[in-house]
Amino acid sequence: MGTETIAERLQGLIDEKGVTPYVISKKTGVSQATISRILTRITKKLNINSAAKLSAYFHVDCDWLVTGKGERAPSTAFYERPVLSAGKASDVAALYGTGDRTIAPGAYNPLVKAVETMAESNMILAENNRRVTKTNEKVMTKMLEMVDDKK
Repeated sequence: MGTETIAERLQGLIDEKGVTPYVISKKTGVSQATISRILTRITKKLNINSAAKLSAYFHVDCDWLVTGKGERAPSTAFYERPVLSAGKASDVAALYGTGDRTIAPGAYNPLVKAVETMAESNMILAENNRRVTKTNEKVMTKMLEMVDDKK
């Protein structure tokens, strides 16, 4: 591509893939507003999370997307290993647009470790929330029983 701005690089990728900012937003979790601000040159910088998600979605090197420096193609090989356990792999695969349980070229870097760590943390939090909810339900049941007994 050899374009100079992040807006030009992103627009080129959008044109190549034939997708809309809406589709990109749904697939990556990067807001449509952020994508629009980049394309209209209101925003000239991306936060690391958005840059990582967009570069993974488009299968390009993150540094190239953000700065235009280096090679467009990721320097790492296509990783054909499961991202996460089977229960979470499809969600991550959808993010990367691969349609299977593999990671796009260049996507396995700190992003994948971060996704794995967040998924594990979310599972722990969800389990803790289930336990708290069960405890709250038991307490509420006891309180209602006590109120009923006083009637």
